[in-house]
Amino acid sequence: MLFLRKRHRVNHRCSSRALFRPCLERLEERCLLSITEYPVAAGSAPIGIAAGPDGNLYYTEQTATTNAIGVMDTSGNVLAEFPIPTPNSKPQFIVAGPDGNMWFAEIRGGNLASISTDGLGTITEYTLPSGNAPVFLAVGPDGNIWFSEGGNKIGFLDLAGGTYAITEYRVPTPSSMPLGIAAGPDGNIWFTEKFGNKVGKLDLAGGTFAFTEFDVPSFDSQPVGIVAGPDGNVWFTESGYGQIARIDVAGGTYAITEYTIPTVFPFPQAIIAGPDGNMWFTETGGLGGYGNKLGYIDLAGGTLAITELPIPTTDSQPVGLTVGPSGTDIWFAEVHGNQVGHYVSAPAPGGHRPSGVHRSLDAAGIYLASPSWDVAPLGANAGTLATPARDATDWREYLGTPLRTQTQGLAALGFEGPVDLLGALVSSEGLHRAASSPGDEEALRWGEEASAATAVLYVSAGEFGDESYEEATLW
Repeated sequence: MLFLRKRHRVNHRCSSRALFRPCLERLEERCLLSITEYPVAAGSAPIGIAAGPDGNLYYTEQTATTNAIGVMDTSGNVLAEFPIPTPNSKPQFIVAGPDGNMWFAEIRGGNLASISTDGLGTITEYTLPSGNAPVFLAVGPDGNIWFSEGGNKIGFLDLAGGTYAITEYRVPTPSSMPLGIAAGPDGNIWFTEKFGNKVGKLDLAGGTFAFTEFDVPSFDSQPVGIVAGPDGNVWFTESGYGQIARIDVAGGTYAITEYTIPTVFPFPQAIIAGPDGNMWFTETGGLGGYGNKLGYIDLAGGTLAITELPIPTTDSQPVGLTVGPSGTDIWFAEVHGNQVGHYVSAPAPGGHRPSGVHRSLDAAGIYLASPSWDVAPLGANAGTLATPARDATDWREYLGTPLRTQTQGLAALGFEGPVDLLGALVSSEGLHRAASSPGDEEALRWGEEASAATAVLYVSAGEFGDESYEEATLW
């Protein structure tokens, strides 16, 4: 969506130019998605990532040489790396805590730890009484930090009560290897048992702290990531069987339904509820070079079809992923790629479309349809943007004008404030450019269409009316 801030009214002269209306092309089979990758410290093998309350991304550098928490802004700049006090602690997954800090697990250090988000990066470590290795962690509905650990237990750190005491509970199935953990939509704690081939629930809502385990239908499915979905159910990945699964919590049947990922040997890992209302997951891949993708299952559209997006870097091994600070995009960590990846997704139908958050043009490809040409990608790596070289009457004259900077490039379209284009979007109205005559005010207007399956950006030339605008943000 294009958010417009009204600047002032002007009186447009009528234009004799006919309204230019290129047709809308359906582009489901075209590569409309753009994944941008940003390098981090060499050899750092980032694995966990989460959005911080300060508007930055926090990721874990798990190798002994770096052993740090990195901080990246939403333009892909590494702002800082804070060394972890325990040597070779191998930090894994990280989450934003309700106390304003980021919390992470040290698999070799045997600690849970917090890092402040005030720019100082103060790290405080809390050792597990059992001496086991924490792996995944999540904020529970009780405001505490819950985690899975290598000693066949799950536990929590008392953050809500302020004691920071750690309590652990043994999972009933021996050697089940609990991994992913999440706050469920029912107020309970849910977790995966990779070797137990089960999904477990700990009764937090009822206060009994009793365990209930549910067998996964597929043999040796090796469930890993788990999260609550916007449909009121719990979703998880099956790394051994290459599937995404859903357990019916909303309906109370607890039946498990599995959805096969098209790629063979995808090894799905982490899973999150995306900003578009779909369930997003990472595929680390492995055998035969398969996988290495970002994927989602269409929950918002109701088809439950799985779409996979190849990651540009070969064998990048994506694992952790998160919704970005703006709440509109997705970020993920690449263990082998030594990079952080970024993808801008379309918002869910009727979802939040915030204004005033700016991104670089290289965050997404921009596609424009013309009457006679096939859809052409523009703006790849911030190369070009469709802007008029003069008062053009032909669509082709709008193509290929070099984009010097975001402000300069869009000033040619009549804007006087920061404007960011965040990707190929969908519309039946299209993106309109008012091009009446030299000296007139010009503006862009974005019209929406509910179908998020079609992604296209197109331009019309014609009279817009008597209002001009100063600031806009495309979503």
